[in-house]
Amino acid sequence: MNRGRNPTSVANVFDSPEKIPVRALILVPVGICFLLMLAVLVFISWHFQGPVDPPRFAASTRQPVEVQGEIPKTDRDWLVNPSEGLDSGPIHPGGWASGDRYLHPLFAAVVGMGVLLVLFLRRVIVGLERRMGEQTHLRGEASAGDRRLEERLTATLRSIGDGVINLDPQGRITAMNPVAEALTGWSLEEAAGRDLEQVIIADGAGIRENGGPPGTHPAGVASDQDAWSGDPRVILAKDGTERQVTAQLTPIADRDGNRIGSVLVLTDLSRQLRMREELVRAKTEADEMEEQLEQAIERANRMAVEAEVANMAKSEFLANMSHEIRTPMNGILGMAGLLLDSPLTSEQRKYAEIVRSSGETLLALINDILDFSKIEAGRMELETIDFDLRRVLEDTAELLATRSAEKGLELTSLVHPNVPSGLKGDPGRLRQILVNLIGNAIKFTDHGEITVRAELREAAADRVGIRIGVTDTGVGIPKHRLKAVFSPFVQADGSTTRKYGGTGLGLSISKQLVELMGGVLEVTSEPGRGSTFAFTAWFELQDQPADAGSTGAAPDLGGVRVLVLTPHPASRAFFMTHLESWGCRVEAVDPAAAIVTLLDRAAQDQDPFHVVVLDDSVAAGPLGRSLTDWARRSDSCRPGWVLLKPLVRHTKCPDPDLGPRLPTLSKPIREASLRKCLAQALGLLPLDSPLTASPASSSGPAAQPEPSESPPSPQCSQARLLVAEDNPVNQMVALTFLKKLGYRADVAKDGLEAVSKFQQEPYDLILMDCQMPELDGFEATRRIRSLAPPSRGPDIPIIAMTANAMQGDRLRCLEAGMNDYLSKPVERAKLAALLDQWLNREQAA
Repeated sequence: MNRGRNPTSVANVFDSPEKIPVRALILVPVGICFLLMLAVLVFISWHFQGPVDPPRFAASTRQPVEVQGEIPKTDRDWLVNPSEGLDSGPIHPGGWASGDRYLHPLFAAVVGMGVLLVLFLRRVIVGLERRMGEQTHLRGEASAGDRRLEERLTATLRSIGDGVINLDPQGRITAMNPVAEALTGWSLEEAAGRDLEQVIIADGAGIRENGGPPGTHPAGVASDQDAWSGDPRVILAKDGTERQVTAQLTPIADRDGNRIGSVLVLTDLSRQLRMREELVRAKTEADEMEEQLEQAIERANRMAVEAEVANMAKSEFLANMSHEIRTPMNGILGMAGLLLDSPLTSEQRKYAEIVRSSGETLLALINDILDFSKIEAGRMELETIDFDLRRVLEDTAELLATRSAEKGLELTSLVHPNVPSGLKGDPGRLRQILVNLIGNAIKFTDHGEITVRAELREAAADRVGIRIGVTDTGVGIPKHRLKAVFSPFVQADGSTTRKYGGTGLGLSISKQLVELMGGVLEVTSEPGRGSTFAFTAWFELQDQPADAGSTGAAPDLGGVRVLVLTPHPASRAFFMTHLESWGCRVEAVDPAAAIVTLLDRAAQDQDPFHVVVLDDSVAAGPLGRSLTDWARRSDSCRPGWVLLKPLVRHTKCPDPDLGPRLPTLSKPIREASLRKCLAQALGLLPLDSPLTASPASSSGPAAQPEPSESPPSPQCSQARLLVAEDNPVNQMVALTFLKKLGYRADVAKDGLEAVSKFQQEPYDLILMDCQMPELDGFEATRRIRSLAPPSRGPDIPIIAMTANAMQGDRLRCLEAGMNDYLSKPVERAKLAALLDQWLNREQAA
């Protein structure tokens, strides 16, 4: 339909070629009739026309008329009444002048009626054509709606997932959707007009005979029978492919109920069958997987039980191995210590030192293997106790100072002033990590320095994250070996010609301990330029933390001007960091600079240095002599001097003659010692004054004083001790240790003898081995505790002195009723401290 044209316009209707017959049918007859009538009237009027009477015409028209000739009588008589005269005769209505003649009035009437008739007919024709145009427009819209409906129905049929076939009353195909074409293999052009039985073959016969009512003709099914649904059938497509379908026939009737055809719907069952087969296959696979899962779970449970049994066997094996190895190690180290206490020649002493050193190395290896086994078994646990972070780092650095000094290395421990000292955590495991990292740095560094730095990384309300890094100037690690260094039993150099020894367990254990502390151990290194191992560990804050860097009663050093002369950058950084945090004015310079000139300029500017810290390696050289000469001639502005020395000096370095006895600061430097030496150099403290410990440094196990071998008090020396030990060598070691410490002791070779001797003699303390024949130490302790009060069984101190060093052994000893725990090999200083602690407690009680 043309949307640019008004369908109700008359012009449009008449312009349409299909409307010309309508106009002809109406206008042609009317026009012919009108022309005939007009011809008749013209004839009549012409017949009765005559000359005009001038007088009367003039009277009627009020115009003069020129008379030409005489009017005939006959005509005058028809036109004028002679009896009324010239003025009395009327002119015929409707007459008018036409030259010298006139037409009949009826002619004008007929012409007017004709014009009116034409106008009326035109109006009627226009109205009729308008109605015809509207009807044509409505028919066009109805036709377009039919087309749209047909298109919609066609699209609907195409979108239906089943095959749809339209049949006429005779059972011939009139339409098919694409699904039906795909099922039958026939296109609509090929199947149109064909009988259904020619297109669809089911089970070798027609689908209606097989799917519809028995004995029914195909045409009858389509026209006379009711709707039906057939059972699943296998049909053959045009190419011979078999399709399993279900057929449903539905008759179609018009408004009057007459059947005008039917619709056959074919549902493809292949997809459903495939889905059913897939479902069955999936269920089968699920059943198989479930069975396999049950078998896997059963196997996993069995393996878990076997693993637990193996783990228990491994733990038991490790415990036994630990006990069996530590037992002879106790004898080796104990006898080596006793041998070194006896008069020896220099050669004998050297051999004995080698024996003890080798034994300690073997003991450290055993400890590493045991720690690694604990971590692998998931039995490594961290304790949480109060400790002083600064003291732990300084003690660890001092512990390894001898090894670093032997190689000529500078070892510096630097804790940033904003790091809190009072923390809660496991100081023993932290010290173990530091020993491994610093020990490796010393091992792989031949010259230069090693720096331990602690910085505050993150702070929360009740805990802090401390980053601790160990930097060396050693050989470094190749980039491709960085990750391997944390693997157990792996070293950076794994060749058979490797220069450095070790098992490769230290870094692996340290890494896992750091992870237990909530951090990650990382390494950055460059071959030939050293390495940095750093980690962040999380610790809780103590309820009443001490001030960072507190040094007790040392005086305030604010405003003091200090000059530091040392060739080591790490040491200069240490002095700059701490002295500036105390309010001092510091200049830390390389001794290669013009130091004497610097001192003279400071004196001339009336701002002299109050203290000069001098490294002993500098004091032994030319600069030391120059400073001595300067000090002798500068009495008025002579500063205080502090001499910086290594903890162990292997070569004789003469001290500079800078005046009276100088305060000496040992490396690695402790903060408290530095403050005390500065105060002594300024004359604020005497040289022999002790430094009062801060509250933080006196709390926690890490702050306990080193065990000493001072003789026992008179009361303790009178105490009688019982040693329950089955190994003869260890018996000898224990008795000798106790004898040298001033104690009297008896020996029991097993647990039964220990219980028997305790019942016979009133001992004051028992040293109890755990693994003994006849009766072990745990059961022996329980029996002693069960004795009646007069025998002092319930309250006598019993200390476990055992080679059992696995996780939980200490707790097991305490649960058995023992008071304390001492692992083998026994160190005489630790034994002395433990005996003094428990015997003094007994005396006080």
